[in-house]
Amino acid sequence: MIAGLEGFIVWALAALVGGFAGSFLAGYLKRKGENLATHEDIEKLVDQVRAVTTATQEIESKISGELWDRQKRWELRRDVLFAVTKDLAAVKAALPNLGLSYKRLSAVPDSPDLLENVVKESHVWFEVARSLSESIMLVDLVCGPDLGTALSGFNVLVHQVASNLGTNANAFDAVLKQFLTDLHDVTALIRQELGVKL
Repeated sequence: MIAGLEGFIVWALAALVGGFAGSFLAGYLKRKGENLATHEDIEKLVDQVRAVTTATQEIESKISGELWDRQKRWELRRDVLFAVTKDLAAVKAALPNLGLSYKRLSAVPDSPDLLENVVKESHVWFEVARSLSESIMLVDLVCGPDLGTALSGFNVLVHQVASNLGTNANAFDAVLKQFLTDLHDVTALIRQELGVKL
């Protein structure tokens, strides 16, 4: 019986050690499996965050690029409109001097001083008219067609002024009235193009 008891004790100890080892091994393997699953989940999460970050950066880049392009186009349009406005102001300032010099010459046609003044004022007029023509070409490139059409029509009037005054200096008042009316209309279109509301 002692041999049977020893066998039973050995068997019981083996079962106890086996049970303990089995539960330990099962717990160990379970914990190892959970850690592996957590590690895989973290890797998936990192991949998802990386994908979201990449997509966000691409969207930000596209939006920034579009915003930058739109801003640069606006700045170009603004600069062109300011340049044409400056040229319109120069033409407006030169017209009275040109008209007055022609009126004085028509009153005293043989005066060399008055003729020289007409030549000087005509030179100024043609320079500001040339600069205006260049600015109008730029406006045609970057602004709406309504403004381009209005400025082109106004430019025709500007180029006709000197020849009209040369043939009939007394028509200056009528020319000036038409000039100022057209200038007012063109200025209103420039404000509209800039988005300025009054």
